[in-house]
Amino acid sequence: MRHGILALFLLLLRLEAAWAGVDDLKRPVYRVHPALEVEAELPRVWESPYMPSDVLPARMLEHFRSYLLDSAQVELAPPEEADLTLRLSIHRFDLVRSDKLGTNERLLVSGRISVEGKGGRLWWKPIAVREARQSLLHRDDLKTPLVWGEFRRSLAWHALREMVFRSVEELLSGFQITGRLAAKLPEEGVFLLNLGRSHALEEGDVLEVLEPVKVKTEDAESPVAVLPRVKGKVRVLEVFEGQSRAKLEEGEASVGDPVRKKVKLRRF
Repeated sequence: MRHGILALFLLLLRLEAAWAGVDDLKRPVYRVHPALEVEAELPRVWESPYMPSDVLPARMLEHFRSYLLDSAQVELAPPEEADLTLRLSIHRFDLVRSDKLGTNERLLVSGRISVEGKGGRLWWKPIAVREARQSLLHRDDLKTPLVWGEFRRSLAWHALREMVFRSVEELLSGFQITGRLAAKLPEEGVFLLNLGRSHALEEGDVLEVLEPVKVKTEDAESPVAVLPRVKGKVRVLEVFEGQSRAKLEEGEASVGDPVRKKVKLRRF
């Protein structure tokens, strides 16, 4: 429920501009600050046998930041300048090993993700990753001391990296690229979008066409709420710097309708 409220809040911020007829939607859209908290007892990992400092938290935060930087919808900012703080907290790391007939490993990593605004936490959600691996040969990936070059091939690092990916994927699921249908072109069912290459749009992208729906509420201060409803979909045919051509694929669409594309995170 909290997650849905955040996604709607972020979307309405963007659609307010689209419904008002703004021709140029700028990006990056949100200034965010990534924060990592580790409460679980994780393996201590050295950079090398000659550098005994623990580098694992820094490597995890590096992955966190890299995934965010790969998204066209955000830019990183210091906490005092950020619109939102995206926080990943890890509070459980349970590894079970058996060395009979090779090595069997089962690992559970769990914690929670949260989004925090200037006034406090907007929502939070638990998250967990379970991984298992079986090898006919005896493995000792977590031997002491742990060195980064060896640890990065372990089940533990695979699970922690997956934890970071799923967390960022979930955190960014409420972020949208939004614009509007700016004009009807001569071709049948083809529109001009006020989004283009500068908004991270690509040929083949499918955007939802929206329309505002008014809903009566029992809130005395806000008796009417305006919510988006999907009325159709358009596929991008050709992309220019700040505009693109898109063809109606299903449903209906009219000039001036807002459109949105959900942010999709790439795995690396």
